[in-house]
This record gives sequence, C-alpha cells and structure tokens, in this order.
Amino acid sequence: MSPVRGYFRAVRRGAAAPSPRHEESAIATLAPHPTARPETVPERGRRLRLSAEPTPALRWVLALLLLWLLVGPRVELPAALHGLRVEDLVFVALGALCVLHLRVLGRPGPPTLAIAGVAAAGLISAGVASARGMVEPVTAMLYAVRPLEYWIAFPAALLLLHGTGGLWRRRIDSLLVVVTVLQTLFAVLQYYFAIPIGFSHAAYTRAAGLTVGPYELGAISAALAVYWLSRGRWAMVSLSVVALAASISRISILGAAVGMAVFSVIWLVRITRRARRAGLRTALQPYRRSPLLIAGQVLSVVVAGLVLAFTVGLVHLPELPAAQPPAAEEPVITAAPSDEPTDDTEPEAETPPVVAAPVDPQAPTDSIATRLESTSVLGSWNAAGDMANRVPHPQTSGDYLFAAYAGMNIYVNANTAADAHVEASNLVRFFRWHLILDTFDDPADVVFGLGPSFAGPSVDGSYLRFFADGGLLGVLAWLALIVLWLRRTPAWMVCVTISLLVGALFIDIVYAQRPMVLYWLLLAVALTAPRPTKGHRAEAAAAEAAPAPGAAPGSAASPAPGAATESRPVEADSVHAAPARPSMEAEPARA
Repeated sequence: MSPVRGYFRAVRRGAAAPSPRHEESAIATLAPHPTARPETVPERGRRLRLSAEPTPALRWVLALLLLWLLVGPRVELPAALHGLRVEDLVFVALGALCVLHLRVLGRPGPPTLAIAGVAAAGLISAGVASARGMVEPVTAMLYAVRPLEYWIAFPAALLLLHGTGGLWRRRIDSLLVVVTVLQTLFAVLQYYFAIPIGFSHAAYTRAAGLTVGPYELGAISAALAVYWLSRGRWAMVSLSVVALAASISRISILGAAVGMAVFSVIWLVRITRRARRAGLRTALQPYRRSPLLIAGQVLSVVVAGLVLAFTVGLVHLPELPAAQPPAAEEPVITAAPSDEPTDDTEPEAETPPVVAAPVDPQAPTDSIATRLESTSVLGSWNAAGDMANRVPHPQTSGDYLFAAYAGMNIYVNANTAADAHVEASNLVRFFRWHLILDTFDDPADVVFGLGPSFAGPSVDGSYLRFFADGGLLGVLAWLALIVLWLRRTPAWMVCVTISLLVGALFIDIVYAQRPMVLYWLLLAVALTAPRPTKGHRAEAAAAEAAPAPGAAPGSAASPAPGAATESRPVEADSVHAAPARPSMEAEPARA
C-alpha cells in the first residue's frame, strides 16, 4: 500500500493521525516534481469538474425544478412528440444533473436498487405480455418505467441536501410551505368559492388544487398533514387539513387520520418514557413556545376545525329568506263551473323518456357527509360483479379499454347505480376490478401479469395494479420496495408511508406524479437527517437521569435504590422539536 493511500484511509476511518514523518512523506508524494510537465489532458479536468460539489446556483436550480413538479401546470408538448409534457423534460433535466454528480451521490442504496427491481419486473412483464399480443410494446414499456421516472426526485433531493448541514433542510421546509399554501389557496377558491381555476381533469365542485384531480390533492395533503404534525407546525397542519377536506377524498382522509394517529401514539409513548426518567416538566421542555406563537397556532387550528366541520356538514350557514314574488290576483268567477270539457283545455304534457346517463367516476357530490352516507362497499362489489358477468372476458388491452371506458355505459350508468342502491364511483371502480380479475385465466397471467398499460390509465387501486401489471413478480418487487420504505426511517416518515399505503387502497397513488415526487423528496429528507450516535444518546440519558440541584434523593429525576431501571437509551430525535444535531456530521445517505 502506498503511503498516500494509507494516509487517507486512516483519516477516513477516524484512526489516530499518522506520524509527522509519514505525513511529510505523503505530502511530498502529492507535490508535483519540479521538472514534471503540467497536465495537458483536458478529459481529466472535465471529469474532476463533473464530480465536484454542486454549486449554490445549481442547488437553486434543483429546488425550482422540484417545485415545478409539485405545483407546476401540465403543459402538453406538440403532437409530434407523442404526448410528452413539460414535466417529462424536467425529469430529464434532473436526471442529467444527477448523472453529472454520480461521485457525489455515491453508490446506489437500497431504495434505488428496489425501484430498479420494480422497473425490471415491469419490463419483463411488458415483454411477456407483448409477445402474447395483449399489449402494445412501446406503451407497455413506458408504463413500466414510469415509477422510475418519479424516483429521479430522490437523488435530486439527495444532491440538493449533500454537504449543506441544516441550511437546505430549512429551505426545503420553506419550499414545502409554498406548496402547502398554494395547494390550499387554489383548493379553497375551487371548492368554497366555485372559481374554476387550475388544470384539473375533473369538475371543480371537488377541489383539485394545483393537481390533475381530487385524488392527487387528497394524497398530497394527507402526507403534508403528517409531516407538518411531526414538525410541530400547526398552522401548516391546519392548511393541509383544509385542502384535504376540500378534496373530499374519503380514502385520503382515512390515510391522514391513521398516519396522524400512529404518530400521536408514538409521541405519547416517548413523552411518557422521558417523564418517568426526568419528570414531566423536563420531558416537555423542548416543546415550549412563546405565548404569541401559541395563540397563532390555536387560532389556525380553530379556523381549520370550523372549515372542516362546514365541509363535513356538521355546520351549516344560515340561509336568508328569498324574496317572494307578489301573488297574482285570482280572477272573479261569475258563472257556475261546468263539468264538461271545453275546447280551451290544454292537453297534459307527456313525460319525457328516461335516458340512461353515463356515470362519471369523478362526479362530485355535495360534501364528505354525502359521500360517506352513500358508501356501500359490499353492496357495490356484489352489484359490480353481476354487471361484469355480462361482459365478455377481455383478451387484449383494447378489449378491456372498450369495456371499462368507452363502452362502460352499456353496462354501468346512472340508472343501474340507482336501481342497485349503491354509489356510482364505487360501482365503476369495482366493475373495472371484476373485469381485470376475470381476465386471469392462464398461469402466465398470474406469474407475469397482464402487462403494464393493459388496465389503462387508472385502476383505482394500487395493489390491484401491482398484480394486474406484473403478476406475482410485480407484487414481490413492490413489496420489497415498501419494506425498504419502512426500514431505518424516522417515526414521522413511517407515518407518512402509512398514510400513502392507506390511500393506495383505492387510488393509483404510486403512479401519480405529484404524490410520488413529494414522497421521494420527504424520503431523502428523512434519510439524510442527522442521527445521534451512541455516545450522544448515553450523554442525554445521563443528563436526564441526573438529579436536579437540591433535589431529594429518590425523586423522579433519580430512581429509588433497588428500583428497576430501563436500560434502553433515550430517543434523541424529538417529535415536535428539531432533531438533535451531533457534533460529528452524519454520513450522507446513498441514492
């Protein structure tokens, strides 16, 4: 081993510094020889520049590109580019910047390897389905790599956070504040003031914010509500809840409730443990706020609660009595009425025939209460199964798209939903599910799936889509990725993942751009958060266990002699307060 390599290896491992003689030898080896010719190969200098740290200007470019993916409009490119959009070019730009800084990002980490496995499984399923003539090859491959496209936000966020300490972590918080405020502002204008502003594919009687539909707004708002709760930003939590209520997305509301409930339980458990060690006052010390800040947070929570109650239907605004038109004077009858019909009698108007109106799965309803009252999962499932039995089993993607979209009104419409006494959106969702499940009549379908793009743009359920696109192969690939999402991440990120997994029951959330870009961004923030070492945890535990000056022995701060003490160290990353920052910089996470 050369002295230079041994010197830097010892420094990286944190070993004792080499001897001065060894250090002088290493420096002498690094210094150029007096008679050596200067380096003239331009490729080496270019390679060093490409692998250098990102400049401040580049970091701002990365932040603006990520912000565009979260709130930017969907701008279609010319038809000659086969349906590409501006955000596709943004993903390409982010990918190019990450490729130019591969040495900074380091070797691929578990999330990157797992998402690569998902894309590989999708490509294998696309190849098998294309060979069997079930899907179009090019379309299937584009669907297969779509999750990999959204993943590009993960290394871009890692590159943004690399080597900046807490500066860009705070700036990412500011970026998420902008996202929360903009989404909530447009949601309020759309739902509560009936202003059709935005670029949603659905009607604006259900808010969509700056997304393509209420389902995207609901998924984003649920994740943001859990994140801001973990940060103790109650004003941002209130705004997220308002946007979530305006979306009227039932499954997203459930996901947010579950995620916030799990986080609250974890927080209470940690507070209880710290209170047992050091007393309640010491345990609550990190969460003290100024009176003005507390008043602002309470006000924001009260306003959000009133808006939510109004949206749910618990509170109704008083209606002003409408002005009544003046009553017409009745004519004076001078002759006795005759029972015989006269020629002036108008014939009764004929009742117009009832036309079967098509069912729109994004059809809005009045409030969350209306949607909850009309929700009948079991009844909708049985009714959809009876309707799907009348449809010939699709053999290709074209057959399925006609039965599930273009020709769906033949089997499912407003009249059939009313006759079955079920909700239209669940009826449409389960009708498509039955069509997909009835198509699995071959062992190859079970193993490799029907192929990406077979089920069209939406299945209204991520887990069924895993199976429909990739079969058991795709399910296993996605399961591995989800397990890695839940491993070795902070409690708040686990709760964000839980809200996403709950929403994935009835939403194709893992195939939606804005929710997945936000999720990969939050995952990068979670994995690069500084974690206290064992030494810092031991010091924190000793400080909490030490009795206060003048405290009597055996008090809450010092356990009584012979009492059983818990040997588990105190969790140093507080729930609402900022995580503890050790003196040693945490090792950067791998992409």
